[in-house]
Amino acid sequence: RTEAPQRGTAKAYSGLYKREFTEEGCEIRIAKDEKKRPLLTINGLPVTDWCEQKWKQLINRNRSQRL
Repeated sequence: RTEAPQRGTAKAYSGLYKREFTEEGCEIRIAKDEKKRPLLTINGLPVTDWCEQKWKQLINRNRSQRL
């Protein structure tokens, strides 16, 4: 069973990027992975993928500000 999505502010710390990422007004849901284990998703992405996406956005924003 997939939990009903909640809307709110997502805040997650990534040890890989050593940074906390935050986004307001996003959809947060607990879904099931392939092995039927609980999986936290933010805007439809697993937390690890969401952090990677936020990191890439941060890098691209910093690059464009330098130009």
